[in-house]
Amino acid sequence: MVSGIVPEWCYHGISSMVESFVGGLHVDLDGEDVIIAGSPRRGRFAGEIYVRLDVRSSHGHIQHLADVLLFCGRGFYRPWVEIYNVSNVVGLDGRSLELAGSKLEASILDLASSSLGPGHSLYVEYIWDQTTLREVSLGVPAPATRLGFELWRRGFMWFKVWYYPEGFMEGSEKIQAEKPLDENHARRLMVEIANELESFISRWKGAVEVAGGALDRARAILSGVS
Repeated sequence: MVSGIVPEWCYHGISSMVESFVGGLHVDLDGEDVIIAGSPRRGRFAGEIYVRLDVRSSHGHIQHLADVLLFCGRGFYRPWVEIYNVSNVVGLDGRSLELAGSKLEASILDLASSSLGPGHSLYVEYIWDQTTLREVSLGVPAPATRLGFELWRRGFMWFKVWYYPEGFMEGSEKIQAEKPLDENHARRLMVEIANELESFISRWKGAVEVAGGALDRARAILSGVS
């Protein structure tokens, strides 16, 4: 199924991610084995692959979970992954599950993280996540938002928040995150992030009811606890 869609020159992490989607990600939800899977097809240009992800319950119920675009990388253009059109609530066999903070979300982010290398970009739409959406609107630094912290925990240290997409190709609001290129780069990024988080904590420390969760995440990053 992947043959003819994923080019031979594709970055191995992207190829593996597509193969994982085809084979299915098994997730244990309170003792029930559910599967996240999707069939790839060619994207808009050479090396881009589109996957519609669905989640299937053990009873055969299927619901759309998210869409994923993957770029294989070529020449000077590094590989990237974008997750968008995310379903904020998943209905499985008569029960509803919020995707934010769930094992389903964790499984997708874990796979994306393990598939991308240093300097490769992961874009995750956040308009579906009300907590992150509110925190971004308040000016919370990206790694201290709910979604950004999930990316930070997986080794991403450079962030950009796309508030206003610049054209139809960019899609909706998203967080872009990259892993550091090397240890020196990681140290420089940590200094920049620490300065930003310390400034945020100083400004918002008296507003626990408004930004309590973000403040806790910022302090966790600064203390090295993730």
